[in-house]
Amino acid sequence: MRTKFYALSVLFAFVLAGCGSQSTHEKPRNVILMIGDGMGVAAIMQAKVAKGNVSFERFRRGGIMTTHPLNDDTWVTDSAASATAMATGQKTVRGLLNLRPAQGGRYDTLRILTETARQRRKSVGIVVTCAITNATPAAFYAHSKRYDEQNIARQFVSGGLVDVAFGGGRSLFLPKNVEGSARDDSLDLLAKLRAEGYTVISEPAELESLDPLKTKKAVGLFALGALPRPPERKPTLSQMLEKALAILNENPQGFFLMVEGSQIDWAAHDHDAEWEKAETIEFEEAVGKALDFAKKEGHTLVLATADHETGGMALEGGCQSKHTIEARYILKEHSANPVAFFVEGPSSDRFGGMIDNTTIGQVFGELLQ
Repeated sequence: MRTKFYALSVLFAFVLAGCGSQSTHEKPRNVILMIGDGMGVAAIMQAKVAKGNVSFERFRRGGIMTTHPLNDDTWVTDSAASATAMATGQKTVRGLLNLRPAQGGRYDTLRILTETARQRRKSVGIVVTCAITNATPAAFYAHSKRYDEQNIARQFVSGGLVDVAFGGGRSLFLPKNVEGSARDDSLDLLAKLRAEGYTVISEPAELESLDPLKTKKAVGLFALGALPRPPERKPTLSQMLEKALAILNENPQGFFLMVEGSQIDWAAHDHDAEWEKAETIEFEEAVGKALDFAKKEGHTLVLATADHETGGMALEGGCQSKHTIEARYILKEHSANPVAFFVEGPSSDRFGGMIDNTTIGQVFGELLQ
């Protein structure tokens, strides 16, 4: 009983700290949203046990966040519905990206906060370790069913919402007659991107050599599908993040950047605790890079969270002196568990305590105006 009381006390203190910490009311010039896909509190703790300290401890404000979709029959969301809530401030059902069911089998189109950012002449970036057409990144530029990735890739090119995108998914941009293509048509979307003024790259060395002063728009697709697992992953999430920040920060009007640790979720689905730990550590290291940038730049809001929890991970046993802990999963799918969020920077006082994922979209939508 004392252990349970202590755990609840720690959580309650964390929520209260989020409500009471100091923060400026200044409107941010830049907004960075970092999403650990499927990352529950247990995954964060597993990373902390392995490392000793994690970047989440640097935030001065935070709390817990509910993630349920627009459906009275379930509390369990998917990445499409949850990312839509964060991208628009409105709920939708699972499987839809920035669309909401309407009468007669039609869909209402939801306004994406990146559309607001572009109207204010801000730049927009996406950095992920999955394909850039997967559900979470697609929620920040597309209106579609989540698995219609050929359509999503077309919208990425035609929509013109994203200035910088780094990740995987090159197969969806290649015409069907090219080896490795996942398209069933002859569209060469990489050629279309180049025609629109994008620098298109596919190798880590090309990312390193990109000159932010000479690059306004860039797409780096470093794998046909998802990027490899750590430690084979090249470039890393942090390397892609730092280059994206260098390019986006050249816009004096500011930017919005979404960064996803995409494969935390996949590891949890597979009940692979070691893989999940490696993915969570890579993600939290990227969070640290974002915080370093925000501290130096001075006008950047950083919010780190998850779209949902996957696997129902519980932690037990282990040894403090050896920095080990035992992970146990109870689900193969997503859970209804709330997730943690952490926020730092101008207007961080708009968040705290217990929020819903729509709060992110609503507040960010206002801040980007």
